[in-house]
Amino acid sequence: MHEGFKTKLALTASMLLCLSAPIGLPPTRAAAQNRPQNATVGGTVTDESGEAIIGASIVVDGSGATIGTVTDINGKFSLNVRPGTILRISYVGYATMTVEARPGMVVTLKENANELQGVEVVAYGTQKKVTVTGAISSIKGEDLVRTPVSSINNVLAGQLTGVTTVQYSGEPGSDAASVFVRGQGTWTDSEPLAQVDGVERSMSDIDYNDIESITVLKDASATAVFGVRGANGVILITTKRGQSGKTRVSGSTSYSILTPTKMVEQASSYEYAMFYNQMRANDGGEPMFSDEVIQKFKDGSDPIRFPSTNWADYIMKDATLQTQHNVNISGGGENVRYFISAGAFTQGGLFKQFNQDYNNSYSYNRFNYRANLDVDVTKTTTVSINIAGNVSNAHKL
Repeated sequence: MHEGFKTKLALTASMLLCLSAPIGLPPTRAAAQNRPQNATVGGTVTDESGEAIIGASIVVDGSGATIGTVTDINGKFSLNVRPGTILRISYVGYATMTVEARPGMVVTLKENANELQGVEVVAYGTQKKVTVTGAISSIKGEDLVRTPVSSINNVLAGQLTGVTTVQYSGEPGSDAASVFVRGQGTWTDSEPLAQVDGVERSMSDIDYNDIESITVLKDASATAVFGVRGANGVILITTKRGQSGKTRVSGSTSYSILTPTKMVEQASSYEYAMFYNQMRANDGGEPMFSDEVIQKFKDGSDPIRFPSTNWADYIMKDATLQTQHNVNISGGGENVRYFISAGAFTQGGLFKQFNQDYNNSYSYNRFNYRANLDVDVTKTTTVSINIAGNVSNAHKL
């Protein structure tokens, strides 16, 4: 009886344990043994040249930047996370990377091409925006091509702070605006110094499809290296250059309609006759035009002897066509890179031909060409060859 009682008690305890255990849950001891535990993982963050990056941000992906750390003066970091956790590593000027956490890792960040906007072209080189102390404004080439104009001078107004332009003429080929940086600084020759790839030249006849960026140096600290030549400011134009990789061919074309902004409003023959008679009457004189003549001017019943012609409307068109075409090729290998461009610009005149055999209107045609070649002679020496020019023809009466 005693042994049978022990057996029944053991069976009852086993049944109670089975009924009290949660259904479907794995054994807690086995789960604890298989679940990965947090561990200290560390590594080094460097750039492409192997230099340590100080202050790079390392955060656990999906944690909302609440779990993370930064690299020390040697580019090293350590973080207490589970192995295999996804880490997001970032730093200003470099592309963000995501890696799996593991001990002793070495992460190499690559420069981000989009961060080039944080670099400013200064007098003879480039400088990070955060280190620029002079007054500098810049604009990228893609912002210039949005407005189809004959000269880049005409598109700078409103694009760069401290830069104003005044367009004195609308004549084809002579409609480039005068550019002023922070107003007029000298009595004569008050336009700023313009340099294209470090060479002084006129910028009004450059094809804006060839321009990479335009930088304007405005104050004394930014223009100091130019001496008195920079008294009215300096405009630095950087043209496009080839990049290593596959050959890239691109082209663009645009058609624009040009119309007079505002024509001079003139009095008709009838109005002129009335005003002239009134003027003579005010001076006590006799009227020049009789009532019969004034009526003929008014109703146009005798247009041969008493015409009323608006000569501006008669000899000028309502609109004319302007075109801009460009094609360029760029590419290269590890040691040689090239950028070749050709463009054509045409601007018609506003005077009517009247079926004449000769061209009696103003017009302008220009052909631009450019070839930029970069050759890496050695690992530390690069030879750059720039060839550019234009052929233009302005027809004037």
